[in-house]
Amino acid sequence: MKEGTGLVAYSEKYPEHFLTSGLRRAMPSRCAAWRPRDATGGGIYSTFLQRGFDHIVHDCALQHLPVVFCLDRGGLVGEDGPTHHGHLDLSYLASIQDMVVAAPRSGQELRNLICTGLQHDGVRLPFVIRATRHRM
Repeated sequence: MKEGTGLVAYSEKYPEHFLTSGLRRAMPSRCAAWRPRDATGGGIYSTFLQRGFDHIVHDCALQHLPVVFCLDRGGLVGEDGPTHHGHLDLSYLASIQDMVVAAPRSGQELRNLICTGLQHDGVRLPFVIRATRHRM
């Protein structure tokens, strides 16, 4: 969903670091467990990630992998409709032991959190950045 998450330019500039799983909701977390930080580098709609909950727990969190999940469309997303409302993500992600969940309030904070997520290897924990639908 590179168009919906604004990653077309990135996918063209860095095709070797971009993997798309289409609408296979659980696949990004499984790919990230195999190749930490490379496979999920883009975005996944918040509501779609919840379908991969077991994979997040078993393939990433229990293994203490430094995977960075970039969630798009956190919260209520208006015209995208109720199937795209990512209003449960904070609840289900907070229930995962040792999961780091962050929500940027500005574009600069989003950039800072991406850098923090990519540099937190020593901690060896999954890291979630939850963004809203509106670009910052």
